Amino acid sequence: MSRSRATRESESNGVEHLQAAYAAWRASTLGRVTDTLEQDLILDLIRPTSGLRILEFGCGDGELAVELAARGASVVGIDASPQAVAAARDRAVREGREGEVRFEVARIESLSR
Repeated sequence: MSRSRATRESESNGVEHLQAAYAAWRASTLGRVTDTLEQDLILDLIRPTSGLRILEFGCGDGELAVELAARGASVVGIDASPQAVAAARDRAVREGREGEVRFEVARIESLSR
């Protein structure tokens, strides 16, 4: 799927609006607490992550994917939002993990079996 097609599909399905609403929720106290609890539980359940190959659908801004990469996993993050994927790529660069995690714009419905 071309990037422009993915962009058109995400915008036509309101993904960007949802991304903005989710970002605002994550910035709230409840959102931060929930995010921390969810991430801690996931990391605890799949530990150790070193050497794992992980595909994360709905990766958003890449917080979990980058943390998994920091713990030794090879990670691909997928999100329908081009803005979220751009933010995820920026996070990976900021945290020095750009070679360990990859982010792609795609909708889960568009993936082949």
